[in-house]
Amino acid sequence: MIYLFVAFIGAGLMKIYSILTERINEVNADGFSLNILRWGAFSLSFLTLLIPAAVRYGIGIDYITYSNWQIPNILGDTKFGQDLEIGYRFLVRVGYWMSGDTNYQWIFALTAFVILVFTYKAIHDQSLMPAFSALLVVFSSFYNYSFSGMRQSIAIAIWLYSVKYIKNNSFWRYCACIAIAFLFHRTALIYLPLFFLNKITIKFSFAI
Repeated sequence: MIYLFVAFIGAGLMKIYSILTERINEVNADGFSLNILRWGAFSLSFLTLLIPAAVRYGIGIDYITYSNWQIPNILGDTKFGQDLEIGYRFLVRVGYWMSGDTNYQWIFALTAFVILVFTYKAIHDQSLMPAFSALLVVFSSFYNYSFSGMRQSIAIAIWLYSVKYIKNNSFWRYCACIAIAFLFHRTALIYLPLFFLNKITIKFSFAI
């Protein structure tokens, strides 16, 4: 039930953002008041998804794995912890420091924040239908998956943001994004060849 609430409230607020954006473009003016309203709607949509992900407790298939194994190993500088990606190790230490070295809640909150920042930036920069895109974040199961595969989800979110560089043919910027994603999960390297798919032309021929 909570996922339906998050999906429709988040998408509804993004629809308001889209309507206000179109209105500003129509009047061809800065529209200071409208800008405040549209960015307010955008921010509230973001917070609608962020807050449940940040305050969750015991939710997610890998929640116990992170809480009882991965995070303690990172903080304890064990061999296993040192083998995990440096970007996520840094995030864990920052989150633990934010909690006053008392609990892991800020780690989960910070992870959700990073995932949704890149996801919403991708929607803002690339989506022609922001409301539908916000709906897809939840109904595609990516939002739910991010509660479990946290490192993988950070890498996916960064890649979603980097897709604009494929469209713009900005190879080095795309590589920079993939390098940052790699700092959170090594599988991000599989996204590197996708840059060249944009250069492939498929011709269809029909014989009668």
